[in-house]
Amino acid sequence: MNSKFSLIIFFTFISMFGQDSLYLELPQNIYLSSDNQFSIYFNNLISGSLPDNYTFEVNCNVGYIDSLKYNLDSLNLGSYQIEVQIKDSLGKILEKDSSNIFVSDHSIQFEDTLRVLLIGDSYTNTGVYVFHLKDIYNNSSSTSIKFLGTRSNTGYPYYGADNGLYHEGYWGKTWNWFANDISSPFVFDVADGIDIDRYLNESLKSEIPDLVTIFLGVNDISSADPSSIGTIDNKIDEILGMDQMQKVVNSIINCLPNVKIGIILTTPTNEREYTYTDTTQLNYSERKLCLHRLVQRYIDYYENLNITNINLIPAYINIDTFLGFGETDPLHPAIYGYRQIAFSIYGWIKYNISQWVSIPSNIQIEYNDAQIELSWDLVRDAYQYNIYRALNPYGEYEFIATTETLYYIDTEIPQNDKCFYKITAENGLK
Repeated sequence: MNSKFSLIIFFTFISMFGQDSLYLELPQNIYLSSDNQFSIYFNNLISGSLPDNYTFEVNCNVGYIDSLKYNLDSLNLGSYQIEVQIKDSLGKILEKDSSNIFVSDHSIQFEDTLRVLLIGDSYTNTGVYVFHLKDIYNNSSSTSIKFLGTRSNTGYPYYGADNGLYHEGYWGKTWNWFANDISSPFVFDVADGIDIDRYLNESLKSEIPDLVTIFLGVNDISSADPSSIGTIDNKIDEILGMDQMQKVVNSIINCLPNVKIGIILTTPTNEREYTYTDTTQLNYSERKLCLHRLVQRYIDYYENLNITNINLIPAYINIDTFLGFGETDPLHPAIYGYRQIAFSIYGWIKYNISQWVSIPSNIQIEYNDAQIELSWDLVRDAYQYNIYRALNPYGEYEFIATTETLYYIDTEIPQNDKCFYKITAENGLK
């Protein structure tokens, strides 16, 4: 049965653009593990605060309401849909958005040490969410996780080298800095620009990451003019441009075409207004608006690109902007907030592992003039297998069949010297 929950939240309306400008935004996908601690914080879904007598309503077959959030803890394996609506006092739907929820088995194992490269600003530099990510992962896996990078927290080695917590996190840095500054770990010569291949060979001693995450945006957007969506978008256009974000991401893809990249959707900051003591910087409401718009633009940009090896990690919905922050720092989370960020990344990691093990192994091919017979080993939890064929191993593969067995006979062989096959397993997570 489909569950419906309504929540009336009495906030003072802070939006700078009127009551019609809530900009409700859910990510396209939410990645969870069956042992995940994950919630959708309603106030993080909109650009301002909810007007009096407006309500959030959630339609979802899993999860439950919990005060000002919707909990998605410890779900059964599978895929689900969630829809969030905003209604006025008469019950009229003003805005709605939906997400896919993918829940992977927390006990699923990567066959070897998992190598992860974390790129980011001061959130990454502290090493705190890195520490918690390692702790969460190790509690569910018999194989280890290794963080690659040249940086660690030297002030607090517990969150650094003492626990093998390396990364490329730099205080106060931006997409533009990583792409163009000679101090960037990826730029060795300003004339040549970003050089990921050289970074891997020289800085990482040729260790190749299995996964890369990029957590940038809070510093980039801090210089935006918050007076209108248009002025904010002007700044975001720069951030997303060919010389900043695209330059970094494209360079990684070109060097590591098969590596999964997770763009961490920038989290909102401390909701305590009194922590924003620097009057020359954005206050809470302005920063919330700018960060939320940046998240929207990230989502729109990558949905339109539809690049299969890039995912968006929705950390912005799973952070408590009160309990996850302290009494003095307006921008950086407290321990609880950093652990929430770690759980968001962990769910994405387990999702990717589940996809890797959904590729059949030990594929055998028998050929004669009339047909080609393919066979492979069983994939755990798979209910069917998809067969694809191409004339060029680097070209587009055409879907040709689905089977529930562990073999397939292709009787329509193209009249070419060679053909190539790809087999995937369906386990309800794709």
